Amino acid sequence: MPAGVPWPPYLRFLAAGLLSMLAGAQMVHYIYKPNLQPVMAEEDIAEETMRNGDKQNNIDISTNQVS
Repeated sequence: MPAGVPWPPYLRFLAAGLLSMLAGAQMVHYIYKPNLQPVMAEEDIAEETMRNGDKQNNIDISTNQVS
């Protein structure tokens, strides 16, 4: 093993490092809630709006119902 460290301490250190890395990544997603949606360019948004007929914005604000 590296630097003459026996297998059991090396594996414990490896497992502790891996678990702390996974826990840190999970906490970042839990606390900060990053936006994982792909970013669309303006022309892609315009093209999708034309193709879908702007279905996402057909909400009547006064009644909060979809038309």
